[in-house]
Amino acid sequence: MYPNLKYNTLPTILNHNGYGTSIYHPDKKIFWNWGEVNKSLGFKNLYSEPDYKCNEYTPMGISDGCFLNKVSDFIVKQKQPFYSLAVMGTSHIPFKLAKSFQELKLDKSLQNTILGDYFQAVHYSDKQLGLMLDKLDKKGLLDNAVVAVYGDHMGVHKYYANKVSKIKDIKPEWKKVTYKVPLIIYQKNYAHAKTMNILGNETDFLPTICYLLGIDDKYYKGYAMGKVLVNTNKNYTLLNNGTILSDKPIGDNEKKHILESFTVSETIIKINNPHK
Repeated sequence: MYPNLKYNTLPTILNHNGYGTSIYHPDKKIFWNWGEVNKSLGFKNLYSEPDYKCNEYTPMGISDGCFLNKVSDFIVKQKQPFYSLAVMGTSHIPFKLAKSFQELKLDKSLQNTILGDYFQAVHYSDKQLGLMLDKLDKKGLLDNAVVAVYGDHMGVHKYYANKVSKIKDIKPEWKKVTYKVPLIIYQKNYAHAKTMNILGNETDFLPTICYLLGIDDKYYKGYAMGKVLVNTNKNYTLLNNGTILSDKPIGDNEKKHILESFTVSETIIKINNPHK
């Protein structure tokens, strides 16, 4: 709705620090107006469906297999340093993959269910991502690269919680509605990997990645709404429905400050809107 504004985003910050910035999206640029929006977010190079010349499709569009294979071909030709964002789509709803894409041998309880379809879709996407990383590794790109994998929203329960709850003879934890999304930050030669049990959300992506890349915090401290997940004592996060998740009780003043995030974010999105 507001594609012409300028924001202090991760690609904008990296542009100022000598990185080339590109986004690879499997759909046409009119989809959710992502073409215009991502220009305002700072990406210098935008690639869309016609650029990949793929003829392998799933219900959500180009298959992740063809898409990521073509994206890796573009990436190896990019001038370093660079920041590239690739948006995967096959593991999105409706999760209905052709039999040729389904490789998991599921229990009878999962066959012909939405949860079984979800597992097949996620497995397929996960495999294609692995193949892409293997390809980039063989080209020597992973020796000096950071790879971040994250989800833009919760999985099967976002759309089909009711259907999942009715499936019989499955693990109870599979029926539980969870707001967790993956965030995996990988560096091939890093020898001290660990799991950080910090509550966070997608606003934390920008400051965390900048911190890990050694970007001067003048570019994001005081501008970014999120926190550095690997260097914080604030173990809480805010959901879109106003729920605050925390590892310990939060005082009224801090709770008020957290809830003001909605007002702040709406203001950022709408301020200086040329159409108002």
